[in-house]
Amino acid sequence: MSCLDQFTTLIFDMDGVLFFSSEAHGAAYDRTFKAYGYAGLPYAEIAGVRTDDAFRKVLFNEDVVESDALIEELTVTKRKWAGLLLREAPPVVPNCRFILEQLQERFTLGLASSASKDTVDLFLDASETRDLFRSVLSGQDVENSKPSPEIFVKAMQKLNIEPESVAIIEDSVAGVIAGRRAGATVIGVRGTVDDSVLRANGAKYIVSGIRDLLDL
Repeated sequence: MSCLDQFTTLIFDMDGVLFFSSEAHGAAYDRTFKAYGYAGLPYAEIAGVRTDDAFRKVLFNEDVVESDALIEELTVTKRKWAGLLLREAPPVVPNCRFILEQLQERFTLGLASSASKDTVDLFLDASETRDLFRSVLSGQDVENSKPSPEIFVKAMQKLNIEPESVAIIEDSVAGVIAGRRAGATVIGVRGTVDDSVLRANGAKYIVSGIRDLLDL
């Protein structure tokens, strides 16, 4: 019996799971930090967090008084850099559509990403997977970013499914915590943080990538 047989629905994070975008996002943050004279934070500490909330964390860490205008300026700058880097060569996971097609034969699929709608659309177009997801949410569709469970709760409501029937596929600490707070089972994808960190924050299973889900 497959470990996944207990679920009817898989909800995917995007960055670091379906889209190898961590390098581009990390570089975009670093360029923005440098441009504004901030030391910044390692990408692993803000991975999975919506960009505006990531900058709130950075400004707090550096004792900089935040304002809506400053947060907006930093967010726009970072997203501009990230968009340019991602459009140069969209880092879609190899065989992404094929793998998701196989999973769609067994499960309802949802996408719940902290990324902007533009970046989510970029991924969906580059991967040609838009038709495979019954629900798609971006960071702009919620008030509170991960580790708040809001985006996953909203996804489950849209799919009319109970948490007990859902497995959430996540790579970041914030995402794993959000998934557990939403009441779902979380499958951690290694790469952004160590396996031990994913498990410590609530991931029940660990995989090397989405291809492993076919055999889980």
